Amino acid sequence: MKTTLVSLLILTLFVVSPYAKTTENYQEIKAEIEAAYIPNLVIAVADDFADDLRLGNNIPEELSALYPSAVYEPLSTIPISQEHELLWRKHGLHRWFIVRNVPDLNTSRSTLQSLEALESVDIAEFSSLHFADLTPMDDGNYNVWAMDNMQAYEAWDHQVGRDEVVVSTLDTGCELQHPDLQHNIYINPGEDLNSNGFWDATDLNGIDDDGNGYVDDLAGWDFVSSSPANFMRVAGEDYGPRDSRVWPDIVGHGTHTAGTSASSTNNAIGVPSASWNVTNMPLRTGYAIRLLVIILGAGDAVDFVAAIQYAAENGTDIISISFGGTAYEQFYQDMINYARSLGVLTIASAGNSDNQVVNYPAGYNNVISVAATNVNDVRASFSTYGAWVDICAPGENIWSTVPGGYASYDGTSMSSPNVAAVAALVKSHNADMTPGELESYLLDGCDNIDAQNPGYIGLLGAGRVNAYNSLMLARADYPAASEPNIDIIPLISPTAVPASGGSFAYNYVMMNSSASTLNFDITTEALLPNGNVYGPIITVNGFNLGANSLMQGTLQQQVPASAPAGIYSFAANLSDLNFTYIETDYLNFIKAEGAVTDANDSWSGQSFPIIASGNDFEAPINLPTDYSVGSAFPNPFNAMTTFSIHLPQTSDLKVEVYDVTGRLAATVMDGSLTAGTHDVSINAESFASGMYFLRATVQGQLDHTQKIMLVK
Repeated sequence: MKTTLVSLLILTLFVVSPYAKTTENYQEIKAEIEAAYIPNLVIAVADDFADDLRLGNNIPEELSALYPSAVYEPLSTIPISQEHELLWRKHGLHRWFIVRNVPDLNTSRSTLQSLEALESVDIAEFSSLHFADLTPMDDGNYNVWAMDNMQAYEAWDHQVGRDEVVVSTLDTGCELQHPDLQHNIYINPGEDLNSNGFWDATDLNGIDDDGNGYVDDLAGWDFVSSSPANFMRVAGEDYGPRDSRVWPDIVGHGTHTAGTSASSTNNAIGVPSASWNVTNMPLRTGYAIRLLVIILGAGDAVDFVAAIQYAAENGTDIISISFGGTAYEQFYQDMINYARSLGVLTIASAGNSDNQVVNYPAGYNNVISVAATNVNDVRASFSTYGAWVDICAPGENIWSTVPGGYASYDGTSMSSPNVAAVAALVKSHNADMTPGELESYLLDGCDNIDAQNPGYIGLLGAGRVNAYNSLMLARADYPAASEPNIDIIPLISPTAVPASGGSFAYNYVMMNSSASTLNFDITTEALLPNGNVYGPIITVNGFNLGANSLMQGTLQQQVPASAPAGIYSFAANLSDLNFTYIETDYLNFIKAEGAVTDANDSWSGQSFPIIASGNDFEAPINLPTDYSVGSAFPNPFNAMTTFSIHLPQTSDLKVEVYDVTGRLAATVMDGSLTAGTHDVSINAESFASGMYFLRATVQGQLDHTQKIMLVK
């Protein structure tokens, strides 16, 4: 891939000021921040000194004389796995140290040269400050043009993402309980003490339960360890020390990239991701920094390197980095090489400089560098380009998750997670493909966009990523996984059942991408707050799913008033005919306080239909139901949204809209409708922007709730 090693400028950033919308202003802001930034001194010692220095037993005399009060902190930790440690040492990572506590450190090149002249030091570098490669839009309109351009819809007819595939976003943090993210957040089973697959404070016990060297790393880890000048600090931001909290995400950048790479798809709310429903492991490496009225996302290279090691050693398949700087650092390259040797594909944003300057980590070997395109497949005006770029992806007007809602952003920061999402979808076809093979499928599957970019031929990589083409290439080389896959996605997240009982709806997708019909049993069950299992609630024996077929629909699950209060995990299981589980997926719901009695017979749920698709994946199958409610469209919406409701007979219908506090915002309908399908519109011109809940009730038959988002 790339072999040229170049050290150049730091790139674009996250801004919230109209005065920072030009490259000149970017450079001025960058220069001011860099002038106040104190970098970390990082050295690679000669191999003979490495282990003694790591143990603190023997600091070379020449280093002691030069920096008598210095503390030598290992850049990375010794892997727990002996196999990993061999690779870690092979890539020289045991030799790298951060030199702390050096008073009045001279940050000139002469300092590095004097260190490299010592017998005990092989390489000396200053860590660079990286910035988020994003420019926000003031007014974003909801659209899914990126899914169209990348042919995600066509790819989903053949493959949906498996939650066994893990994407790590290294960024400014993540809102773990965002309704469009929480279903797909990685939960470390070794730290999930109550085994409910859900982040909750009761799992945090101050103990490294899984023995991986990180205490309470239930849902990722915060690697930020920075000390910016006081005048640059943002109120409420966490600048260190490193800990298990991957929030707050004050910048919003990390939550946005997490949604682009792995939001919940097929859940009737928010935004889709090309990956469908893979797992996201958020790792916090960046933070908010201020210069006057401008806020940027920034992070130190040493923190990104530590996060890459964690991701690679803890189950990540794909890393997406939407930050960049212009300094080449050997320690960063060494860690990326190590991650590659552990089977991890790294993807990074090319930058927003509108020039050909190499951006790192995108410019390193073993990294896919991603430039940005618009809806017409034209290079985005801000996007970096050059012979070193590998691929392009949608990067303008990308609607995704942010803390508290959704927003539309521009930047190669958005392009990198779009490519990561496609990579995760392709990886879902067969987990055995190597990073090199997966990279080839992505690049070889691209659409040629030279005709749309005549002035940039050879400077935009292989073209614009295409999910369908890349998936077809993988299918030609690899057999599909021989086991079926089931995915269940709550329509309302977080899902809550009142004390009086009720129901919740969920979408399911069952997939058989192998070349023969599969026969299995299906069950659903609920893990109660006390750890007991209730069920099976539904049992379907001898279900046949045809070769290369996919089936999906919507089901309702009843929860009685007598069910105990607390957090539940609801599971859908596929098992062989001996009831040995071969695939399980979960969703979580919360039951409000109610009377607790024996309710063994009071749970009920709609069952999966005994229908198998024909050849290859077909269009979604709509389940036959007596009463049914369609998803509101458009959603998000500006002023008006509409949903359909089917009534098998004349019925009393009540339609209400509630805000996020549970307050009734409007009663849209309360009366009788004849049998048939009716369109019901909601006029929200008088509402404030934000999230609302639409509730349709038909007495004794249906209680349906879905989330709608008003964006003005």
